[in-house]
Amino acid sequence: MEKTTTLPKLTHLQYLVLGHINRPGLPETSGKSLRQLLNDCGIGKTIPAFYQLMARLEESGYVVGEYHKVQSGNQVYRERHYWLTDQGVREAENSRIFYNST
Repeated sequence: MEKTTTLPKLTHLQYLVLGHINRPGLPETSGKSLRQLLNDCGIGKTIPAFYQLMARLEESGYVVGEYHKVQSGNQVYRERHYWLTDQGVREAENSRIFYNST
């Protein structure tokens, strides 16, 4: 196992989110799915706080997000979907190595 003592650039919360987006076989993840993950982990984020977290990840170059039209019954709404950039994959891997080596 690789070992590193260099602190990761990601917070534990950012690492959790990037790990969820980076699941095998899923090219992208909806904001709704990410909010549910945080809720399931007992992390109570308001919707504005969640989107602030995601905006910081986008500004850092770790994720890219775009809106998709979604229809539910007669309602059409926009839902944000996210996927990792190459930089996001690298930072998630660096964090994984750090947390698994401590």
